Amino acid sequence: MTTVAKVMSELKKKGNPARLQAFASHGAPIDNMFGVSVADMKVIAKGIKDEQALACALYEPVTPTRCTWREWSRTARKWESDCSAHGRGTPAG
Repeated sequence: MTTVAKVMSELKKKGNPARLQAFASHGAPIDNMFGVSVADMKVIAKGIKDEQALACALYEPVTPTRCTWREWSRTARKWESDCSAHGRGTPAG
């Protein structure tokens, strides 16, 4: 069974600081990111796809506060605005 520590270690190894700058330029908060590519994350996710408890443990450490929700909302609005300005619709659609 994979552990949170093993997954985090793998993510850190796959991280690329150059990607962090790209994320930051789009308004994403990068203080808790490693800069892992989507392709690398898919490989990691595929290896742990049947471990629901692990998935919950990986997402649960962040307990959103009122400030966190406000920041996420502001970031989402910025992304939506950026995508609309470039004729790409929203990130989700």
